[in-house]
Amino acid sequence: MNLDQMLRKENNNLNLLRVLLAIIVIYYHSFFIFDNNFDGEFLLKYTGMGIGSLSVKVFFFLSGMLVTKSYITNPNPFEWLISRGLRIVPAYYVVILFTALVIGPIITSLNLHSYLSSPDTHSFIIGNATFETVFLLPGIPAGRVNGLNGSIWTIHFEVFFYLLFIIIAVLFATRCREFFIAILVACFILPLVGQKDLIYESHDMQSYYLLLPCFSFGCIIASFSTSIRRSHLNIACLILATSIPVFNFFGWDMLFFYSMTIFTCIGCLLIFTTNFATSLNLKSDISYGVYLWGFTVQQLVFLYITKNFYYGFFISLLFSVVIGVISWEVIEKPSMRMKKRIQSRGRTSQLGITIDP
Repeated sequence: MNLDQMLRKENNNLNLLRVLLAIIVIYYHSFFIFDNNFDGEFLLKYTGMGIGSLSVKVFFFLSGMLVTKSYITNPNPFEWLISRGLRIVPAYYVVILFTALVIGPIITSLNLHSYLSSPDTHSFIIGNATFETVFLLPGIPAGRVNGLNGSIWTIHFEVFFYLLFIIIAVLFATRCREFFIAILVACFILPLVGQKDLIYESHDMQSYYLLLPCFSFGCIIASFSTSIRRSHLNIACLILATSIPVFNFFGWDMLFFYSMTIFTCIGCLLIFTTNFATSLNLKSDISYGVYLWGFTVQQLVFLYITKNFYYGFFISLLFSVVIGVISWEVIEKPSMRMKKRIQSRGRTSQLGITIDP
């Protein structure tokens, strides 16, 4: 089976993978919110990379694969942008507006007029609506970190990578395939050659600078999806698995983080394209809603229900999953129907391209 076949819905359970990744992010943030330290986070303690951070990178890897596959299927940039926007924007905007206009007024220490007229409230709404992350709202007892929602910062990067991809694809995907791939490879290796500041504004944390490599890696392998076979991915995993302890032993941190991250990305892809994973058949993709609401739910649980790590995690998880289901059924699923109609119209009106030789 090649990668193109693995990415067909009937041959994978990426919905389940994404839900598990969102749950892991909630678990990771529980250390941040309920314990105020990461002493109990085993992966961070022994590798320097938190399990939540690693999960976010897998999200970006999957995103790179799927948006590339979407563009190959329908290379109309306008329809592609609408499709991407309908997937991420409606649920995201609901989170921002509900947080600012419903949750905020209820829990702020300010009176309603002062809260609504505060420049900080306007900045939160406008800034996040334009994907410039703003965490804080006025008068909000924000627990101990990053306002009511510390997860929304990734949406800024997701949107930026989408725009970067579509510009590169429109300019080069069909005219000069080799240059298209070369640019993606350059994006993948930027941190390795000491150029991470070009994208990340001097961020030294791998939480930031490995996002674009993971997204680019997903784009690259999707571009060769009919050539890459499952056996190739197995071999890549084996090579990476043997490289990880070597890089760690010699203290080559950048290569260590790269290899561990790519190993996890490929490993997750292999696991969730097995017959067993596919048989679990999770049809609803509630992961986006769980991810978007998880941090806010955790902050509210911390403030008003419990400060215990385990109780806080499980209560937050329960509420987040329920809200994720509601978000999927009420917001995301209707948006996806519009997205599918646009994609269907594109398929009937255009010839598809094949990036793979």
